Amino acid sequence: MKYDFVEIYRIVNGKHLKRIRALKDIPVWGVKKGDLGGYVESEHNLDQETDSWIMGFSYVMGDRKVSGRMFIYDSNEKGES
Repeated sequence: MKYDFVEIYRIVNGKHLKRIRALKDIPVWGVKKGDLGGYVESEHNLDQETDSWIMGFSYVMGDRKVSGRMFIYDSNEKGES
């Protein structure tokens, strides 16, 4: 497992999204164990096995999935949609 969920949530389009936290380093993206990531609707949205990562206020929901060497980043520091 490379991430778990923390008690930080966000609601987007009526969907309850959970924030992720790294359980291990992901050097290719500069992610360190314990770093907070973005938000997902479910574990289906972010692969647990690859170097993929969601950063900042980014979110992935519905049938979308981040896997392989994908990196999702939202530079909007306020997290506004």
